Amino acid sequence: MKICQLIPDLDILPFGDQTEIGEKGINLSGGQKARISIARAIYAEKEIILLDDPLAALDSTIKAKILEQVICGKLKNKTRILVTHDTNALQKADRVIVMAKGKIQYFGEYSQLKNNTNLNFINEILSKIEHENENSPEVTQTQDPLKLKENKEILKDKLTKDENDEVITVGWNTHKQYFLSEGSWIIYLLLIPCYIIISYLMIYTTYYQAKWVEDHQLNLKHEDQGNFWFYFLMALLYPVSYCFMFAIESLMIAFSSLKKSKTIQERMINRVLKAPINLYFDRTPSGIIINRFSNDINEIDSALPK
Repeated sequence: MKICQLIPDLDILPFGDQTEIGEKGINLSGGQKARISIARAIYAEKEIILLDDPLAALDSTIKAKILEQVICGKLKNKTRILVTHDTNALQKADRVIVMAKGKIQYFGEYSQLKNNTNLNFINEILSKIEHENENSPEVTQTQDPLKLKENKEILKDKLTKDENDEVITVGWNTHKQYFLSEGSWIIYLLLIPCYIIISYLMIYTTYYQAKWVEDHQLNLKHEDQGNFWFYFLMALLYPVSYCFMFAIESLMIAFSSLKKSKTIQERMINRVLKAPINLYFDRTPSGIIINRFSNDINEIDSALPK
């Protein structure tokens, strides 16, 4: 925290070290993002540290401290690969690699780089950067106390909320939209006689089986064959008809559910693509969005049809 110059930020952040950081650091400045990322890299204790130009987001004072105390200090025994255009960092580098068009144009020390006549375009760039660094005013990270108080009031609630804490009441309007959308009411009207016929077939299948057993016991006493073929046909016809109607019913429900699932998913995709970036994506963790498109759609496909 100290060498990454994060101690003053504890006073700026609304809840100090307990402040919740949104996805992609939505409630942090560019400099805070860079310094927190550097601190996390130090804390990871890895042998190779990749730094993708974190100094660009820092002012000259903080940049010098980070370069001296972190990159050339705390991490001096690590392998550090730093992407940067800061000539002060290049001067402290053990080796400098110049790349152009995906190929290494130079590999060596910084002093040799400046005297290399084959890289005139690099020398021009370095001279321009040095000139810009000399003329650029130093900027310190300060914040107005009134603005700080205002930010704390704005961020007094949690930045992101637990999705499981959300209570949703499903009203009649939701059921109406689900059952009557995409012309599904026609399928549901056709399902009513299907249910009636299936119930009839199921009842009479059991009835004729019991009737057959009862008549068979009576016929045994009189040594009579009875209506064997009649009961045999009934015992065969009713179960087959029941299975046929049940298959039709299942196909109708599956077709309706598939159509609804496709419609709902298309609406979800349309809403997400049109959502405001700063008010939705920066405040909504990607895991919640993925969960909506996986578990929720699975519930629509499997649970609701049942």
